[in-house]
Amino acid sequence: MKNLPLGIQHFDQLIENGCLYVDKTPLIGQLVRQCRTVSLSRPRRFGKSLLLSTIAQLYMGKKEFFAGLWAENNWDWSKTYPIVHFYMDRTGFMEKGLVRGLVDGLKEIADSYNISLQEDLPGSRLK
Repeated sequence: MKNLPLGIQHFDQLIENGCLYVDKTPLIGQLVRQCRTVSLSRPRRFGKSLLLSTIAQLYMGKKEFFAGLWAENNWDWSKTYPIVHFYMDRTGFMEKGLVRGLVDGLKEIADSYNISLQEDLPGSRLK
């Protein structure tokens, strides 16, 4: 019996903790094939963060998280993409402030891709 993923918004944590996951990867596959731009406007606690986290893991090529899911055999794992994904609950912006949280978050993302950032403002760092 698997645990319910109460309060878990990150796909990697959900899988690593062996939680129940209803496979939405066929719908994600359809979404990325058919849509160019997507707007997710749903109420709070409706799975937006988990969906985006799942998509990020797919594009980063984290095949090990998708064992037994549709994407395991139907996603092109030979292509990976750099992902800029802010987890607002992980940036510490409540303690640091929004700008410092974004700057630090961008630095962590850049470091993960071995990119050196010289600018200190979020807009400049995104460029």
